[in-house]
Amino acid sequence: MVDIGLRKFFVSALDSETRSYIAPEVQSGARVGPKADMWSVGAIIYRLLTPGATRSEVHAAKRGSLELNIKRGGGSNDVIQTVRRLLSKNPSRRYCAADTLHMKWIEAAVVAPFRMRLPRRAFLPENLPRFLRAEPVVSIQPISPTACI
Repeated sequence: MVDIGLRKFFVSALDSETRSYIAPEVQSGARVGPKADMWSVGAIIYRLLTPGATRSEVHAAKRGSLELNIKRGGGSNDVIQTVRRLLSKNPSRRYCAADTLHMKWIEAAVVAPFRMRLPRRAFLPENLPRFLRAEPVVSIQPISPTACI
């Protein structure tokens, strides 16, 4: 995370590979909010699901011309639609963190294996300071190795 006041300095100093993960509004110097981070989440998920994905593909998303090419069965329609929304050029069309974390495919892949339940309100910006200071709101209990067989 970079302080918003310093973003122009940091963005100009980054190599083009790193810039692929930075939301278009951050690079253009426009007003940014939490959904700029969601762009980065979308870019990371896209790269994880597309072995050999190129920088130009992520840059194409910034122009709104990216045709998602999820290879090797790496994504269901739900995953593809999530990535498409997270890489939307318009920040207001992107999912927020709470919506993303509560998607069925995310819960199945991340939350369910650890039996972790965070209250939805924990992800609202006004509640983050309280939840960060509080006692842990979750109890992470890894599933037993035999449950994965």
